[in-house]
Amino acid sequence: MSSLSPADALAALDLRLPTTPAHVRARFLQRAQECHPDKEGGSLAAFHKLKEAYEVARAHVEWRNSLPVWKLVSFKIKLPKPHELAMQYVMSEKAKEKKAAEDAASKKAKEEAAAAAQSDAKTAAEGKTKMAATKLVTGDASKEEEKKEEDNTHTKDEVEDAKPTPTTSSPTKPAASVPRVATCLSARHQQQRAEALAKREKLAKQKEKAAKHRFRP
Repeated sequence: MSSLSPADALAALDLRLPTTPAHVRARFLQRAQECHPDKEGGSLAAFHKLKEAYEVARAHVEWRNSLPVWKLVSFKIKLPKPHELAMQYVMSEKAKEKKAAEDAASKKAKEEAAAAAQSDAKTAAEGKTKMAATKLVTGDASKEEEKKEEDNTHTKDEVEDAKPTPTTSSPTKPAASVPRVATCLSARHQQQRAEALAKREKLAKQKEKAAKHRFRP
């Protein structure tokens, strides 16, 4: 068995893969004419070495050319080792888990932000509603107070009008009677005041009913 490797045998014949047995034989015959013992500068040892290289190279080329195409391609492709494949799988799984965790965190943050915005909008709307209701109630209360003050003022005026005017006459002189015109005016004033009060009460009831209908829960 020869100690030459296929790569050394091809290098001795000055050949490179891919090649054919015909090219190997042609190169052997060309080199044999140079190192044959009968030729000038040739030797028996160099010829035997060339013949050994030719036999190893021819056997390797014939074996290689008999292989299927996919095996020839696999010789050229550097396949990863099993532990490298395992590491690649582990790294890909870790990358997938990391990406899934990041996606879940971003989704949760978006949901929390949307919920916070919705809560703020709801709180603002409730605040506006309460403020409007407070203004309405305060306005009604102030109007009622104004009505009470007006009623008190009218009552005081009527009481003052009803009081008899003091006279400087002697006690034996009878008091002057109230004129009929003043009595008619007082009665008419009371009637107008009663009508005004009735209108105000009616308007107040209508407003209260409208407010209850508007802010009904």
